[in-house]
Parts: sequence; structure tokens; C-alpha cells
Amino acid sequence: MLAVPVSLVGTFVLFPLFGFSINTLSMLGLVLAIGLVVTMQLWWLKACNTISKRDWLRRRGSQAMKELSGPVVGIALVLASVFVPTAFIPGITGRLYQQFA
Repeated sequence: MLAVPVSLVGTFVLFPLFGFSINTLSMLGLVLAIGLVVTMQLWWLKACNTISKRDWLRRRGSQAMKELSGPVVGIALVLASVFVPTAFIPGITGRLYQQFA
């Protein structure tokens, strides 16, 4: 419930620091980021629910989250390895991709 508002506020606070304006490309990047956050959160909740149901008496939610922290870190590293290098593309194309990075 807090992931999307926090990411929105954080994004608009950081826009001026990185020299971005609120334009179509920035909004497309923001929609992509929100989609990734929501997708990750839905996956996390479903996995925690599945683990809790599978072993209800022995496991609690915190134990399920410990089991899932490795895959979440892996997904975050893969996404970073895809999007961060686009920030270093030179020229006008690089300026367009920086907003997605």
C-alpha cells in the first residue's frame, strides 16, 4: 500500500536533482518503474501466502519472507543490470534512455 506513493514522491523529489523535466519520456519511465514495483509486490505476497499455507503450523510470515529474500535480491540485481547501463549511452539516444535508467 505504501510502495507506489513512496516511489512517486521519491521520483518527483529526485527529478530536479538529475535535471529531468516532467515530459512524456519521464512519465513512461515512471509508469515502467511503478509496474515493476507493483509486480514485485504481488509476486512477494503470493509467495508468502503460498509458503504460509503449505506449512501453517511451523512457519510464520517473517520466516516466509526470509526464504524469499534471496530471489527478490536476485531479481533486483537483474533489473539493475538491464537498466543501469542505459544511463551511460552517449548522445541524444543516451539522454532519452537516461530517464528510463
